[in-house]
Amino acid sequence: MSAWARFPRVLVIAAFAVAIAGIPATSFAQTQSDVDRAEGQLERAEAQKTDAYRRWDTARHQLDEATERFDAINRRREELSYTIARLQSRIETSDVEYADLETRSKDALIEAYIGHGQAVMSNAISATSVQDLLVAAHIREQATTRTQSNLNLLASVQRQNERLRSQLQGQEAEVRTIEQEAELLV
Repeated sequence: MSAWARFPRVLVIAAFAVAIAGIPATSFAQTQSDVDRAEGQLERAEAQKTDAYRRWDTARHQLDEATERFDAINRRREELSYTIARLQSRIETSDVEYADLETRSKDALIEAYIGHGQAVMSNAISATSVQDLLVAAHIREQATTRTQSNLNLLASVQRQNERLRSQLQGQEAEVRTIEQEAELLV
């Protein structure tokens, strides 16, 4: 290739070199204030990242605690539900027992009231000795004692029913309180 053929290439390269040399060098250079500003931004970004990790860790810890509390509340609610079911069953059984005792006691009282006057007269008329009268009185006394025993048992069952109903109300109130607590956690 001739020197004249290479001349346009050399001319282009020289023009490019002159053009590059004309660009001020300060546009590529960084000043100390630019470096300080960049380092400050980096430090703030690092501090924000550290703070974000700390807040995330705190939130995760709070979530773990809330989850544990919620699980504990659910376990307690299940225990209370089981206890309530047992109390309701015992109350139903006790109600049936109470109704049966009440019927038997009423029947015994009616029989004692109606039969007592007839038995006294019948025993007085048919008694052949004082011994017969004493035996009849003893039998009536035992019947009265059985009736009184039935009445005492009836009162006992009634007190037990009241105690069971009171426990049931307490358990149901605790369930409502726990459910409100659980709602606050959610």
